[in-house]
Amino acid sequence: MKKILNIFEEEEEKELTDYEKILALNKRKIDPYYTDFDGCDGTDYSDYYEVGYDGITFTFHEGLEEYLRFFFKETFGNEGSDGWYEAGYLDSMYRGQWEWDNWDRASEDWDEGYVTQSLKGEALKVLYDTLKIYQPNLLDEFDIKDEQVSWKNGRDSGKISEFIESVSQRIKEDLVEDYAYANDAAIDAEVPKYLDDIYCNCLSVIGIENQSKNCYWKYYLSWGDAIMLFVRYGTPEDCLMDILFKAIEKEVTKHTPEYYEVQYEAWSREVFDEVFGKRSLRSMNYFREILDDMVEEGGEEKMKKYFKIIDILNEKIGFNTFKQIPGGYEIRILNVNKENLNVEYGIRKRSSWNPLKKGSAPLSYILNMLSTEPLIPYID
Repeated sequence: MKKILNIFEEEEEKELTDYEKILALNKRKIDPYYTDFDGCDGTDYSDYYEVGYDGITFTFHEGLEEYLRFFFKETFGNEGSDGWYEAGYLDSMYRGQWEWDNWDRASEDWDEGYVTQSLKGEALKVLYDTLKIYQPNLLDEFDIKDEQVSWKNGRDSGKISEFIESVSQRIKEDLVEDYAYANDAAIDAEVPKYLDDIYCNCLSVIGIENQSKNCYWKYYLSWGDAIMLFVRYGTPEDCLMDILFKAIEKEVTKHTPEYYEVQYEAWSREVFDEVFGKRSLRSMNYFREILDDMVEEGGEEKMKKYFKIIDILNEKIGFNTFKQIPGGYEIRILNVNKENLNVEYGIRKRSSWNPLKKGSAPLSYILNMLSTEPLIPYID
């Protein structure tokens, strides 16, 4: 080590290696303003750092995207590679500008009952009070304790969502939108913390420390820690930046999963419940208004029959699901006409990819089809 420390007295005209530059800066023998640390291949990194007498400061004006592409050259730094684009994707997620696929999946979640079973608090109470008037047979889907309404066994069996859908496609669409919007908000709220936990201070393992209140802005490496990089990962003849990148790739092994899987890792239950609670309450109040208007416009007696038909269909067949019937057919209940109270349905041969043949018939005929092969005149 003494030999290395004496090199400036012995070889004043020698071009300094990066290791020697660091020793010279530490002894105030050279001016940091005129000191560069290029890669051994000649790559100029000076846009990203500022050299001082005590260490080197890295600054990233573009945030996470630039930070990842600079420090993680092998993973994110190859322009045009999947990793290069992924750094941009993660940055968009971090800024809340990423479009998740919740809107595509929300309709499937409705079919599985996940949307309605996410109803809680006031929204669920409004739904319960509405059903108490218009579909009391469905109240056994709920548990009541200390005047608080909750789902029995923690979920909707499917009957509630089928009832909502059979009465109003608009309410179904509103709830699906509420659910997708709340999931977006829940992910957006959690992603920054999730990414910060992985990347913000991960470089401290090799001595690079975050120097700003926010992540991915300014990072600092002291010359003492820089010397240790040469000791642990290379030789005094190597270039600082090359050794730094090598050390990062070796020591920092935790990364995000595939970018499209981040949404499954970062999600806030608190934010989801808050957003979905507010939006779904509006939807449930509107649902109550729709039912009240139906009774007012259609007449109480007629609507009693309408709701009774829906009740029977939900119990015997269900809505928008296929039910096998005699003759090798399967039937799908589509709607109940509020004017004539006929059941609108689709029918096809079992295991067929042919389009549904649609028809409309009284409830009695639909129930007969559960035990008797359907008659052709009722199939358009």
